[in-house]
Amino acid sequence: GDCLVLTQLPVYFAARDSPVITEKRKMIYFEVKVVALRRGPGGDASGLSVGYVAQPYPTWRSPGWERGSLGVFSDDGCRFVNDSFGGRDFTAPITAGETVGIGMEFLSGEKEKQKCQTHIFFTRNGRRSGGWDLHEEVDEESGGVEGLEGNYDLYGAVGLFGGVDFESCFDPAGWLWRPE
Repeated sequence: GDCLVLTQLPVYFAARDSPVITEKRKMIYFEVKVVALRRGPGGDASGLSVGYVAQPYPTWRSPGWERGSLGVFSDDGCRFVNDSFGGRDFTAPITAGETVGIGMEFLSGEKEKQKCQTHIFFTRNGRRSGGWDLHEEVDEESGGVEGLEGNYDLYGAVGLFGGVDFESCFDPAGWLWRPE
């Protein structure tokens, strides 16, 4: 079945990092190198997803499938935001040997609601490879974007299904992508 690996501490602390409070832009980012994709139990396909989640979050669900989360999936390249109903086409499938990264940029937004303008970006092998504005995803049937607008702590998340070997990197010195 699916499982989730999370950072133990948040990578975004709403009370300290929110541009609504600091009046400064905040970016979070991490990378994952897909070392190997092996067949899962019973010969099922394997894959992973990279993203962010707000706690509490079920450990048996990939990022993007429940409220307060987003993720990009290796098997089909779809992006999910609080949505387990199929996601949206986004990028090509991710293969073994590739390094992918996902980041969020928070800019000041609605002070009275403590919500930020939020942009998500994706990298592949050290180069930006697309992105989207969080508010493109507002779909009340799927739960909206609650938990992702800078007013909740966020944790880096890797969702796994089947047999996957991967390495994650949260240290800017080890990233292939270099912030501008």
